[in-house]
Amino acid sequence: MKKFGGRLDVPRPRDNVPVYLSYEPAPLPTRFPVAKGSDVCRNRSPGVSRKQAKRDAVDWTQVTDQARHSPFPTNASFKVHPVISTEFREQIYLRMKADRSVRRISAEVNCELERVAAVIRLKEIEKRWIEEKRPLCTEMQTRVHAMMPVSHYSTFPQHESITDLRIHSATNNQLFLSVPESMPFNRKDAGEALGLLPADVRMPHSELIEVEKMKLDGADVQTMVKVEMEREQREAEETKAKRERREKRLGAGKVVETERFRFRLKPANAAAVGHRYGVPAEDRKRGINKIPTRVL
Repeated sequence: MKKFGGRLDVPRPRDNVPVYLSYEPAPLPTRFPVAKGSDVCRNRSPGVSRKQAKRDAVDWTQVTDQARHSPFPTNASFKVHPVISTEFREQIYLRMKADRSVRRISAEVNCELERVAAVIRLKEIEKRWIEEKRPLCTEMQTRVHAMMPVSHYSTFPQHESITDLRIHSATNNQLFLSVPESMPFNRKDAGEALGLLPADVRMPHSELIEVEKMKLDGADVQTMVKVEMEREQREAEETKAKRERREKRLGAGKVVETERFRFRLKPANAAAVGHRYGVPAEDRKRGINKIPTRVL
């Protein structure tokens, strides 16, 4: 695990250019590319049909290259998102085994948090199946990699953008707010007007904003690594405390499992019911005078 040392360079948000926006899918040709300077149908060999002659003259290597970003032949304008290679998934799994958080792995390999978590779960299943000597369906993986563009692992891979924000439903409607011309209005003010947190806080990797600020302030690499390690330690402690509170809450009572349900029984206090729930009114009880007989 020594080759996975401390991160000395943090990828900047402006460098996270999605791969699916950096290429233009080449549409399939209207007619298959054939050998130049020859009329296939006229100069075909005796006994060879026109269809077979056209098929033999196709440059299938060129067709494969043109269809690499268009897996559906009848829909050449469809843009497909690239998939990560087998080596890429293995690198993500090794980083997780090196006690790195999902957030840090996502920032290092430029993959979304959901994708990194899914890769780790699937790799755990794959490793368990290998130990159990169960067959793996590698044929489907080969076919998918042949149909779609593949993002291979590199030192700073650019698989997808990790700083994108999903559209919140509160931003679908227009909002008109009158502000003075001399008043500065930034993203934080816009978030407060819409009742939302600023984009710097809501983005999946808000720590990259802090890294950019430290770079602009002239901080060295060791300082940024130290700050990031402290932040990861705080997040780990908060996650551990939250997990302990949840386990304590779930393990407070006796658990009785049936075929369909799981009952958690906790000791209850049956005393002082009136103090907890209130005392019912006595105006409908028999023998109680409901007409006031004195004036307070």
